Amino acid sequence: MKNRQRLGKTTVAIVVSTLAFSNCAWGLPQGGTVVTGNGSYTSSGNQMDITGTGNVSVKWDSFNVAAGETVNFKNMNAILNYVTGRQGSEIFGALNGQGVHVFLINPNGILFGKTAQVNVGSLTASTKSLSDVDTALQNFKNSAGISDFGIAGTAELVNMGKLEADTLRFEGSRIVLDTDNIKLSGDDFDGSNAVINGDFSNGNVVLGYTAHDANGYAGKDKNFDINGGAQSVKGYMWVTNAEQLQDINTNLSGNYALKNDIDASSINSFIPISADSTFKGTFDGLENEIKNVTVNGGNGSYKGLFGQTASGSVIRNLTLSNCNISGYQAVGAVVGQNNGLIENVAVSGIVSGTSKYTGGIVGINAGIIKNAEVDITVNNTSGGYSGGITGYNYKGLGEIDGIVGKIKVINSTGGYTGGIVGYNAGSVKNVDAEIDLTGGGVGIGGIAGQNTSTGTIDGILLKGKIDAGNNSAVGGIAGANTGIINSVHNYASVSGNSTVGGIVGQNNGNISDGINDGSIKGNELVGGICGQNKVNGYVYNIENRGFVGGAREVGGAIGENNGTVSKALNKGSVFVTDGVSVGSSYYIGGVLGYNDAEGSNYVSELKNEGTVKGYSYVGGVIGCNASGKIIVDAINNGNISGLDSVGGILGYYYCDDDMLLENTNNSGTITGRTAVGGIVGMGGGVSMSGPPSAGIGCVSVSRAENSGAVSGSGNSVGGIIGVGTSSKSIDNVLNTGTVQGRDQVGGIIGNSVEGIVENALNLGQVIAADGNAQYCGGIVGWGPGAIVSDKAVYATTDKDGNTYDISKYNDKGVGKAYADIFPAPPLPPDPPELPEDEHDITKLPEFEDNYHSSSSAVTSELHTPVIINPSGENTNIGVGTIEIHNSDDSLNASGSGSSFSTGFENILAGAGQEEQADSNSRSSDTGDVQGSQMDNLAGGNDTDLSMSSDSDTEDQDE
Repeated sequence: MKNRQRLGKTTVAIVVSTLAFSNCAWGLPQGGTVVTGNGSYTSSGNQMDITGTGNVSVKWDSFNVAAGETVNFKNMNAILNYVTGRQGSEIFGALNGQGVHVFLINPNGILFGKTAQVNVGSLTASTKSLSDVDTALQNFKNSAGISDFGIAGTAELVNMGKLEADTLRFEGSRIVLDTDNIKLSGDDFDGSNAVINGDFSNGNVVLGYTAHDANGYAGKDKNFDINGGAQSVKGYMWVTNAEQLQDINTNLSGNYALKNDIDASSINSFIPISADSTFKGTFDGLENEIKNVTVNGGNGSYKGLFGQTASGSVIRNLTLSNCNISGYQAVGAVVGQNNGLIENVAVSGIVSGTSKYTGGIVGINAGIIKNAEVDITVNNTSGGYSGGITGYNYKGLGEIDGIVGKIKVINSTGGYTGGIVGYNAGSVKNVDAEIDLTGGGVGIGGIAGQNTSTGTIDGILLKGKIDAGNNSAVGGIAGANTGIINSVHNYASVSGNSTVGGIVGQNNGNISDGINDGSIKGNELVGGICGQNKVNGYVYNIENRGFVGGAREVGGAIGENNGTVSKALNKGSVFVTDGVSVGSSYYIGGVLGYNDAEGSNYVSELKNEGTVKGYSYVGGVIGCNASGKIIVDAINNGNISGLDSVGGILGYYYCDDDMLLENTNNSGTITGRTAVGGIVGMGGGVSMSGPPSAGIGCVSVSRAENSGAVSGSGNSVGGIIGVGTSSKSIDNVLNTGTVQGRDQVGGIIGNSVEGIVENALNLGQVIAADGNAQYCGGIVGWGPGAIVSDKAVYATTDKDGNTYDISKYNDKGVGKAYADIFPAPPLPPDPPELPEDEHDITKLPEFEDNYHSSSSAVTSELHTPVIINPSGENTNIGVGTIEIHNSDDSLNASGSGSSFSTGFENILAGAGQEEQADSNSRSSDTGDVQGSQMDNLAGGNDTDLSMSSDSDTEDQDE
C-alpha cells in the first residue's frame, strides 16, 4: 500500500506517471544496448556482470535490481546507464563497482529501497532527461560526464538503502535521502561531499536523519551543508513509531518525515499534536501510512492528528487510514483548525463532532488543502457547519483544490451541510467525488451547504445522493449560493422539501456552465438547476438532463425565477410527483416553473426538449409568467400535457406590466382540457383555477410559430393562444399544427377578449370535436373584442376533416377561407385580359397583392375586374370571402346555387351599412349574403345583410 500511495501521490504532486515503478516485476536490468566502451554484460541466476574499458555507456529498456540480486560493474572507469523505457528504476538489491563512477539516469524516477546496498567509487543518480541521448552517450566516452541534461526531471529520486561512495551526486525534482545510511569516503554523511541538484523549494529535497531520544525531539533540529558548503538544507527528523509521532509535541517547529508505516493502535487515545498550541513546522509522510489513530476529544475543541497548524506550516504526502476522531468543535481527521498547507493526503475513517465545524480532513480551514483522496464518514449531531473536507472554509484564506473519493456526511440538526464544505467563503475547485449526504436544517449541498458572496466553486464532477428530508435550500452543488459557481456537473440525486435544485437550491449569485444529470425531487420551488433564482441571481449556459418532480413551481431548469436566465436547455422530464392533488399543483414548466423576473432582469434563449406533465399552468418553456417583461428566443420540442392553461411555450401569463413574447417556436404536442395553446395557454388576468389574481398588463406575441398538434377536451383551444383575455397584439404568427377542441377553437386564438391580430397565417386544421360545437374559426374561435387584420387568413375543417365555411356552422367564428398570406410572385407587367365569357377563377392572372383561391374566395386590392365562377349547391360567398376595396373596381360573377349572390360594389361593409348595387355590374343570379361585423372580419353582432333580385338592373350586355 505504501508504494501505491507513494506513486499515486507523486502523480498528483510532481506529475510522475503511475506506471513509473514496477515494484520489481522485472529482475535485473533488461534490454541493454552498449553504445560506447566495448562493454558487454552477462547474467547468471541473480547476478549480472557488466564489463568494459574506459567510459562505457548503455541504453536500457529498464534498470531494476530486486532484493537478493546483484549487479557488478568491472574493469571500467565509469558507466552511464540511461533508461529509455517508461518504468522507474527500483534498486532493492546490490550495486558493486569498486572505483567505478556509476551514473544511473532514469527520467521516470529512481528508488533505492531499504534493502538496497550500493558500494561504488562514485554515484550519480538523476531523473533528468537528455535532450539528445545518442550524442550525450557518445560524448560520455571522452568526458565521463554529462553536460547537457536538457529537460529538468519531474520524477522522484528516493534513497532509503545503504550507499557507500567517495562522492555522491543526486539530481531530480524531488530527492529523498536517508542520510543515516550514506557513507562518503567512509565517513557519515554531512553533505560536504555530496552534490544535490534539486528543487529546494516546497520541501522537494528531504534529507532525513535520526534525532529522537528520551527527551523526544527537543533541540534536535539539524542543517546539512551541501554542494561543497555552498548551500544549507534543513534536515528532517525521522518518525518511525507511534510514540515518536506523539513526541512531535516536544518540538512543534521542527521538520519531520515519516520513515515507514506506523500503526497507532497501541495508543488508546492519541493526544493531538499541537492540541494546546500550533504546529509551525513541516511533516512529510513520504507517502507512508499512519493507521488506527483514535482521538477521544469529548467536549474539547481542535481535535485531529494535529490540533492546530500555523500559517507557513506544511503537512504533505501522508496516508491516514482507519482513523476515529471525535470532539466538540473544530474537529477533523488531519487537523482541527488548519492555517497552513495540507497536500497530497489520503484519509479514511470516521470523524464526529457534537457542535460546529466538523470536517473529514479539517474542522476549520483558513489555509490550503490540495490534492486529497478521501473515503470518510462525517457525523455531526448539532450546530451544523459540517463538510466532507472541512466544516468552514475561510474568506480569502481557505482554498480547497483537487479532491477525489467517497464522502458520507450526516448532520442531524443545524444548517450548512456540504459534501466538501459546510460553509464556504473561500474557494473550492477540481473535485471528483461520490457523495452520500443527509442533512438537517437549511443549506444542504453536494459541495457546499452555503456558498457566500466571496465563495467560488469551479470544476466539479459530483455523483451520489443528497437527501435533505423535510428541509429546504438543497442543491447538488450548493444549498444556497450568493457567490460564483462555474463549470460544474452533477450526477447525484437530490431530494428535499422546498427550494431544491440540481446545482443550487436557492441562488442569489452567479451560475455558469452547469449541467445536471441527477434526479431532482421536492415539494415546491424545484428545478433541475435551481430551485429558486432570486433577484440578484444570474444563470447562464446551463443544461438539465435529469428527472425533475414536485408539486408546484417546478421547472426543468429553475422552479421560480426572479433574476436573469440566458441560454437554458432542458432535456429531462418534468412532472408532478405522486400523491399531489390537482388543486395543490400548478406552475410547471419545461425550463422555468414560475417566472417573476424583476427590474432589468430578463430571460432569453430558453429551450425545452423534455416531456412536461402537470395540472394547471403548464408550459413547455415557462409554466407561469408573472412579471417578466421580455421573453425572447424560446423553443419547445417536447410533448406538454396538463389540465388547464397549458401552452407550448407559456402556460399562463398575468402581471401588471405589458409583456413581449418574441421569437418563439413550438413543435411539441400540446394536450390539455381548457385554455390550451401552441404558444400560450392563457394570457391575461383571468384565473381558470388556482391562485393567480387579475393583472392589467397586456401580452404582445410577435414572430411565433407552432407546428405541433394542439388539443383540448374542453373550451378555448388555439394554435397560438388558448385564451387571450388581455392580448395587446398578435403579429407575424404562423400555425401549421392541427387544432382540436370542443368550443371556442381557433387556428390562432381560441378565445380572444381583446387585442389585434395581424399578419397571422393558419395552415393547420381546426377541428370541432363536437358536431354541435360553437365558436370555431380559422383565426379566432370566439372573439367579441378582437380586431383581426385583413392579412389574417386560415384554413379550417369540421370534425370529419372536411373543409367548410365557418359561417355555416358558427356565426361567431372569425377568419377567411384558405388563402396564401404572402404576395404571389410577380409576373410580366402586361398580363393578357380574359375574355368576357371566361369565368373560371383558376384561370385568373396572379396579380401582385392578389389573394386567390379555387375554393370560393378571392380578394382584390387592384383596380382590376375580378371574375368568380363557383359551382355546386349551397355555395356561399359571404363573410370574409370577397373584398373590393376601391370604389371604381367592379365585380362580375356568375354561378349557380341556392345561396349565391353578386352585383355588389363592396360586398364587405361595416355593420349596419347598406349594400348598394353597382349599375355597371352584371348579375346572373341573386341570393342572400349573411355575415357579421364584416368590415373587421370579427364575429359578434349577428348583422344580417340581404339583397333581392330587383336591386340590380337587368342585364344590358354580355
